[in-house]
Amino acid sequence: MTIKEIENLSGMTRANIRFYESEGLLKPARNDNGYRNYSEEDLMILQRIRLLRPLHVSLEEIKALDQGQRSLNDALSDHISRLKREEKDLEQCRNVCEQICRDHASYQSFDAGPYLELLATPSAGTAELKEDALPKLTSPWKRHFARNIDFLLYTLAWDAFLSLVFRINIHPSVLNTGLYAFIAVSGTIAGALLMLLAEPLLLSLTGTTPGKLIFGLYVTAPDGSRLTQNEARRRTWGVIRWGLGFFIPVYGWIRRWKSYTACKKEETLEWEQESVLVLKKRSTYLSASAYLCAFVLLEAASTLAWQSPLSLSSAHRRIISC
Repeated sequence: MTIKEIENLSGMTRANIRFYESEGLLKPARNDNGYRNYSEEDLMILQRIRLLRPLHVSLEEIKALDQGQRSLNDALSDHISRLKREEKDLEQCRNVCEQICRDHASYQSFDAGPYLELLATPSAGTAELKEDALPKLTSPWKRHFARNIDFLLYTLAWDAFLSLVFRINIHPSVLNTGLYAFIAVSGTIAGALLMLLAEPLLLSLTGTTPGKLIFGLYVTAPDGSRLTQNEARRRTWGVIRWGLGFFIPVYGWIRRWKSYTACKKEETLEWEQESVLVLKKRSTYLSASAYLCAFVLLEAASTLAWQSPLSLSSAHRRIISC
């Protein structure tokens, strides 16, 4: 079954399922296309966890049960003893409260904030399940600027190819011609194709890209391992399709805005079904400085790439004369 199906059947969130997979409690198989295929056994494990965690059984205890290191009866017997000790602690808290009431403590004589914070208890079961979830990384602007650097690299490669192989550059006299528009559109298409080829390779080998590296962003599988080539390729295709709208004018900006709002709401983006984005700490100042330097250098390199001996207008005239 797919992650969406096991999510519905188990009553667990996707973040919970990915967390338990990263902890080694789930070991889904792989289909021929590389997608995870969860089994009935995986579903039963999730249902057991869903019962035991709200009973305040620790994750370490569940791992020991899963690995056969402890029997369920022994684990629960020890857990009952712990619950009894906690019950005594709760009774002591109740006694303290009753004593405060009996003493008619003045409202002005103590700070209620720390007591409220200390004594407030969440609904049964929710605290444990909230702890057992991989944190959802948002950082939409870091992701945007990282993508900007990466795409500048891809388009620079295309510019260099046109300049060095075809010896074509942009001449001011043809900036408003159809030929320039064709070159600009072809550059976007070429950049997208290079992105589809290069990014999966980078993610599967290093877990990041040059742009992501500047901001400390890394992409992993839910279990923390590197993405496979197929997983990385599906992710990049999803970014192009859902995040960038195939670079189509207007539609592309609509898709960017939808992705931005979904990211801010901590929703799982369409291309993140099989991957997790991780942020490693970086100095904001250093990241911003590195981004500006990279941006200026890439723009300068792109400008130089167009400075071939043969201008676009000359090339156009030669094509027409032929």
